[in-house]
Amino acid sequence: MGCCNNGWGGGGCLWIILLIIILCCCGGGGGEKPAEGQGGGDAPSGMSDTITYSLTADPRAVDPAYFDDGESAVVSCNIHEGLYQYGKTDAKVSPCLATDLPEISDDGLTYTIKLREGVKFHDGTECTANDVKFSLERAKEMPRVKQYVEQIESITVEDDYNLTFHLAEPYAPLLAALSHTGTSIVPEAAVTAQGDAFWENPIGTGPMQFVEWVPNDHYSLKRFDDYFKGPGKTTSLTLRIMPEGGARTIALETGEIDMSISVDATDVQNVKANDELLALEKTSISVEYLAMNCEKEPFNDPKVRQAINYTLNQQEIIDVVLEGRGQVANSVMNVNIPGYSEEVTGYPQDLEKAKALMAEAGYPDGFKTTLFASGDVRNREAQIIQAQLLEIGVEVDIQLYEWGAFLDAINKGEHDMFISSWSNATMDPDASIFPLFHSKNFGATGNRAFYSDPEVDTLIEQAQRESDHAKRMELYKEIQQKINDDAPWACLFYGTT
Repeated sequence: MGCCNNGWGGGGCLWIILLIIILCCCGGGGGEKPAEGQGGGDAPSGMSDTITYSLTADPRAVDPAYFDDGESAVVSCNIHEGLYQYGKTDAKVSPCLATDLPEISDDGLTYTIKLREGVKFHDGTECTANDVKFSLERAKEMPRVKQYVEQIESITVEDDYNLTFHLAEPYAPLLAALSHTGTSIVPEAAVTAQGDAFWENPIGTGPMQFVEWVPNDHYSLKRFDDYFKGPGKTTSLTLRIMPEGGARTIALETGEIDMSISVDATDVQNVKANDELLALEKTSISVEYLAMNCEKEPFNDPKVRQAINYTLNQQEIIDVVLEGRGQVANSVMNVNIPGYSEEVTGYPQDLEKAKALMAEAGYPDGFKTTLFASGDVRNREAQIIQAQLLEIGVEVDIQLYEWGAFLDAINKGEHDMFISSWSNATMDPDASIFPLFHSKNFGATGNRAFYSDPEVDTLIEQAQRESDHAKRMELYKEIQQKINDDAPWACLFYGTT
């Protein structure tokens, strides 16, 4: 599986991004090995000042306003930065291009932000408040990232280093949203000059700068010596495109690559048994899911969607595909995200109940449908789901796609069902709910189940405005149960990264 498949889906994407930033800024030569399961500290002892690293798919675009996948994010986070960032050892928001956390008005409608002075883009120009205003207003027009900044009504530039954000109504997740890779700051002059070609020569303020991209082969970056935090120890970073899990593991064992973003469950024990390798494990912040297209028959009937849920045996998928390295998902939100509710009932396997629901929906003998997937691991998941759904007469035709084509197809709603995952890229509960289940976010923005419920929309908007943390978390618990009952997804598992 990829790090952040399907618009931030996948395993522990946030942790992987932090680890790569740490290695590029601080890594190389002399650092002690991190403790097992820790993503902080210097690079493992003996690592050179050049790093070769594997991605599971070709990045779709490294312009932060255009991509909706984690492979692109892993590349982009070395090139681009935003006003705020996540801490190296936790997911707390801290200043990056801003000098401090913003001053927020009592009514929550005004954010006053001061920028660091002297921060340079890779082309040598200085990053100013005009670049921030340009970048965020540009992001508001981009379907894949607009949900993070569209609540900003306007931006006033006071001078080169001071600006004010004006909101129409309070938006509790804004600070987390401004830490998202999609809200990174780009140089206005370069983007204006290059137009749509900017993604072919991305420029940011990050510790590494673009060298070349050979599609379906590799991405090359080099150290940015004028980085405002000082040049890092890593002089070059090569990101190899390696979709096949076994090939990644072999490349790791032979030293062809230094790091692998994703080790298939079948290879984990081999990696752990190799004294030359260090296995870092974290509980993921993602949820693996089967989505159903709620705009297409028969999945426009919630009884059919509930029947699919009652038919599936998630533990079998975990045991066979992950070799037990995961837990059954009861909710659309991962257990590590604030606001997760263990009280969501989920759907234990109950074939009799599933058959009864199918009969009530008018499909006592089942129906034929399609299931879209990408990659070897998800193909195996799909085959298990295919066999399980035959129990209620549902015949599934599995259609496999290359990653970019897969995203394009599900963004357009061409699927009946698909398998993917979602990683919360801001650690705020809104990022697990709003992009995926609000009716305004159909397609590339995240709601690829094309699910719509006015009550859920209202609850989501209420949670976004709620300033009281405890009340806000209770709203997200209510939202999770409501979505569970409507069943646009069959939640599969929370895995281990």
